[in-house]
Amino acid sequence: MKAGARKTAIEAVGDVPWGTHFCQFYRGRQELVDILVPYFKAGLENNELCLWITSEPLNAGDAHRALKDQVRNLDDHVAAGRIEILDCRQWYTRSGSFDCDEVLQSWVEEERSALERGFDGLRFAANTSWLEKGLWGQFTEYEARAHDGIARHRMLGVCAYCLDRCSASDIVDVVSNHQFAIIRQDDAWRIIESPAHKRTYEALRRSEQRYALAQRAANIGSWDWNIVTGDLHWSDRVEPLFGYAPGQFGATYAAFLERVHPDDRRHVVDSVNASVEQGGDYAIEHRIVWPDGTVRWVAEMGDVIRDEQGKATRMLGIVQDITERKDADEALCASVERYRSYIEVTGQLGWTTNADGEVDRDIPTWRQFTGQSEEEVRGWGWSGALHPDDRERAERAWSDAVKARRTFEVEYRIRRHDGIYRQFLARGVPVIEDDGSIREWVGTCIDVTERKQAERELHLRNRIAEIFLTIADDRMYGEVLEVLRESLESEYGFFGYIDENGDLVSPSLTREIWDRCEMSDKTIVFARQTWGGSIWGRAMTSGKSQLSNVPLKTPKGHVKIDRALNVPVVYDDEAIGIISLANKGSDYTPDDLRLLESIAGFIAPVLHARLQRKRDLAQIESLARFSSENPNPVLRISADGAVLYANTAGSKLIAS
Repeated sequence: MKAGARKTAIEAVGDVPWGTHFCQFYRGRQELVDILVPYFKAGLENNELCLWITSEPLNAGDAHRALKDQVRNLDDHVAAGRIEILDCRQWYTRSGSFDCDEVLQSWVEEERSALERGFDGLRFAANTSWLEKGLWGQFTEYEARAHDGIARHRMLGVCAYCLDRCSASDIVDVVSNHQFAIIRQDDAWRIIESPAHKRTYEALRRSEQRYALAQRAANIGSWDWNIVTGDLHWSDRVEPLFGYAPGQFGATYAAFLERVHPDDRRHVVDSVNASVEQGGDYAIEHRIVWPDGTVRWVAEMGDVIRDEQGKATRMLGIVQDITERKDADEALCASVERYRSYIEVTGQLGWTTNADGEVDRDIPTWRQFTGQSEEEVRGWGWSGALHPDDRERAERAWSDAVKARRTFEVEYRIRRHDGIYRQFLARGVPVIEDDGSIREWVGTCIDVTERKQAERELHLRNRIAEIFLTIADDRMYGEVLEVLRESLESEYGFFGYIDENGDLVSPSLTREIWDRCEMSDKTIVFARQTWGGSIWGRAMTSGKSQLSNVPLKTPKGHVKIDRALNVPVVYDDEAIGIISLANKGSDYTPDDLRLLESIAGFIAPVLHARLQRKRDLAQIESLARFSSENPNPVLRISADGAVLYANTAGSKLIAS
């Protein structure tokens, strides 16, 4: 199967790309089974979310049984939400009547859900036998819109039509709204596809490419140049970009070149030729001259389309007016000296490079922060101070910005002279000379560590709040622990609470600890007298956090602990629980401690409320048991003498 192709398991169809929308003409129930059962079996085998919309003569129950004959574990797939088999009334008319917009939006939402859950895309099939003649026109419009929409999504769809219910004109309508149709003839399934459809499909493919490119530049304007014929297609918004009223701009490559500034024309022609002949990317900024003499700046990007022999046949691209940005760049150049002074005053990491993006002079603020020498910083040596996980991405972003002569902006971590990494936002711009060449690059690195930590903490709080609201008590501790363990990159951990006996209960011991712990008396309940001098015990008894980045002494059989961070959960000056993490890959930092203490403070009132509710429920249950299990008669009698309640002893008394 080719990359990007999806297996249909239909011999006549073979593998198809995402966005394929075709139809099946059937004469009876068995023909539906013959096509759709292997079709959905293939979807389940290839990580696709499957949705089967059924209608007579094959209802939802029939479809389930037919598919289960081929997919023995179908019930497991259904339980896991990997496939839904619905009646047409649950999809097309679930609001009481057929609503085209509602159904189209449902497909989009189903695909979004599939991608968010990790599926490759959405595979669906729908039988239209429910459709009444009075709805045919409305449904035909829906199919046309669905056909256009599916082509732009990671969807694969089959619409089934009963051949006996379709007139000749109906068949024409159906085929025109699908890429192709399959029908059984002479004991074999065959494809119906007209030359008109092929032309329509090719036009749609080109249109999709134009839209995708236009989207990359905020849909400012797009063009499609047929290199073979010389035809040039503008989108409607291109003409005003070049100073023309609609219909006045000649749609030829020569007409375009006439509007390019004379000093930039050779550069534009060379860039186009390089893309066509050598296969390079077309990304360029240049000036244009409007018919009234106004000079504007535009940015263009384009891709070359080639035939099977590799010959360039088309060039698709977008164009965007960047005059305002260029004006802003010019204004920025005028204030470069003031900017440098500002850097010195504020203590940010200001920097400059030559036109090629290489450091060729001393950067005192960088040296003072990182501890690198002047020689170590030169060229691309500055990247040696970046976090290893960020280095390649940052270097690539800088290289791309220098090559494209565009503003540079990226976030990365920089190692301070004491070995601590801080998060920075780096920004840089080229200083342009009057002749358009770059004199140098200037930029700054702004420390955004506190902002990123605040964002991280807010994200953690939101995740934990959702867990407290949606997860039952016994599972809640493990879910919260997993969020914290993942965030602080810790191998082990536990999250526990103090029960009514004053003992520590830890329902969240990580599976790794439990499986690897070889202590004979391992448990999740720790009596207060056993806390001893353990690091988490000290945190509980003192109510103060404990951090250690040295190996800890542990009992025989206990997992090895190299680093540990223990934070008590305190409510009304009393420790009611604890969060313990261990074995981070690197040392726990004061920032880690501050974050976990903040989360513990956030958790404390919620945990207290949960524990109090648990104790209240236990008391209520105890009172209920006292009444029902009391050996003495217990009666509740209304004012008029009616017995409202009697326990066992009371019932015997009444009976006697």
